[in-house]
Amino acid sequence: MLPLLVISAVRYRSRRHIRFAWKWLRRRQSVPLVYFIVFALGGFLSIHLLHMDTKLYPEWYFGQRHSLVCMFLFFLALVFLFRQRRFPWPLIAAALVFTGSYRGWVQLDARSTKAEKARPPKPKPAPLVTWLNTEAAKHGGMVVALRQPQLLAYQTRGVGYHWYYRRTKLHDI
Repeated sequence: MLPLLVISAVRYRSRRHIRFAWKWLRRRQSVPLVYFIVFALGGFLSIHLLHMDTKLYPEWYFGQRHSLVCMFLFFLALVFLFRQRRFPWPLIAAALVFTGSYRGWVQLDARSTKAEKARPPKPKPAPLVTWLNTEAAKHGGMVVALRQPQLLAYQTRGVGYHWYYRRTKLHDI
């Protein structure tokens, strides 16, 4: 709550507004917004301060998954811009949303097109998969016990799987 009071004090510079901000922060209805603001600032600062150490992290991978926790702060800033009543601010917020969406769509389209062109040909199934499919077709289905059946399950038809763990006893299998 202290950062919000400091922001309020800097913005309004009057005791009456600071008292009003203090009362607003302590109301039950304000708690979700206060938690959202603290969460957004915490997420942004945790990522930003983590990447301040250039020896450990030479660059900021903002285009990667690291930007996800920062989105809350950016969303909050956009909401703040949209709520402004003076003329240019909502227009600026709308321009940011539209240009950001358009640029994201263009980059996504370019990357997906590039990835689709660079996709290698579909590999042949492994001999074990071929054997399982053949045996399942002969016998009208079968059940196999594997430690990691998800590696084969999507390639086989008519084969059921029992998953067992490293500590599973042989008589349980």
